[in-house]
Amino acid sequence: MSQAETPAQRTPLYDAHLALGGRMAPFAGYQMPIQYAGPDGGVLNEHRWTRNHAGLFDVSHMGPAFLTLREPSGDADADFARIAGYMERLVCGDIAGLKPGQLRYTLLLNDGGGIVDDLIVAGSSVVLYSPPAVGKSFVALDIAACVATGTWWHGRAVKQGPVLYVAAEGTGGLPVRVQAWKAHNRMPWVEDFDFLPGSINLLDPAQAATLAELTVAKGYRLVVIDTMARVTAGGDENAPKDMGLLVAAVAKLQAAGATVLLVHHPGKDAGKGMRGHSSLRGALDTEIEAKEVGERLVTLVCQKQKDAQEFLPVRLGLKVVTFADEEGRAFSSSCAVDKAARTTDEDDPRRDEAREVFVRSFVRSGCTAAQLRDALQETLEVGRTKAYELINTLVSEGFLVNTGSDKRPFYTLGDGTEGPA
Repeated sequence: MSQAETPAQRTPLYDAHLALGGRMAPFAGYQMPIQYAGPDGGVLNEHRWTRNHAGLFDVSHMGPAFLTLREPSGDADADFARIAGYMERLVCGDIAGLKPGQLRYTLLLNDGGGIVDDLIVAGSSVVLYSPPAVGKSFVALDIAACVATGTWWHGRAVKQGPVLYVAAEGTGGLPVRVQAWKAHNRMPWVEDFDFLPGSINLLDPAQAATLAELTVAKGYRLVVIDTMARVTAGGDENAPKDMGLLVAAVAKLQAAGATVLLVHHPGKDAGKGMRGHSSLRGALDTEIEAKEVGERLVTLVCQKQKDAQEFLPVRLGLKVVTFADEEGRAFSSSCAVDKAARTTDEDDPRRDEAREVFVRSFVRSGCTAAQLRDALQETLEVGRTKAYELINTLVSEGFLVNTGSDKRPFYTLGDGTEGPA
């Protein structure tokens, strides 16, 4: 009998699927349900149920794999820790933290795996923009230093790797910023962080190719370009031809295995986003706006995320750090980035109204971040950024609890709060 004629096998749940009205079809060599009959069945109803609640998938057709050590120590806990360490080089989940009987859904990573979890999608092109003097370069340096040193970035896991920082602007103050980051984080510098002072022209295909070759040779996982304006000298940001050359240069760096972070400026009307032709925004994977929300306070807002869910706003503070150089002279620089203190009631006077929106609409079913955001925008007539700030406030004070994941949050009423009877 040929492989095509081999009958599909049945999983242990085959009879249960039939009893529930499952319509069976071959899948990966097994009879699997593709749809359920009945008043609550159908593709659309099942889709809505899974989006609003949860869906179950029969995984009993999947083949198990068993990992063992060639030379076990005899200490089960120690051997498990070793195996977990090997696994965590391949996946993005916490394997070492699993207890007996627990499972963790995770993803197998390729050589271009995630850099900053929940913020930057691996192998992507990212732009970080703000008006001058808001702190975008400090944030870019902070992200780069965390990737180079393997330091957690404000509660988010980082995959360590070599970094290239193209300092096309503000090179004079860069050494002081680096020293301040080291002093604040109590972290020695590493060889995996390289700086390229001065400007290059990425509109020149030859120079772009040279930078891509350097990226391959050094194995850079992240390339920061600060700023975009300085590496497109002589070009027109509003011209599709010039922006096409820049997009091509970024694509070469991506093909070389790096995530590219462009530091940029907004247009004359800051409400319309960053400067430049629309083709640039269309080609970028992630767009992050840095907004000044107070003295030395910056909020990062995701304005676009092509291949992942938009992350919630991240509030950061710029902390003045004083340190001494090798000769004992004191320097100070406000380049150390801290996670800002959580929002207070005074910062969000509409907190109680946001509570009412959740109680009226989602207290029994719960909701996704997008559902709550849309409800707040429609009911309170606020913008997307303000809606996310209100969500963060409700989570910080314990009114809401995220029972989903960081990437796909799902909010329910927190413990000790009062809902309808």
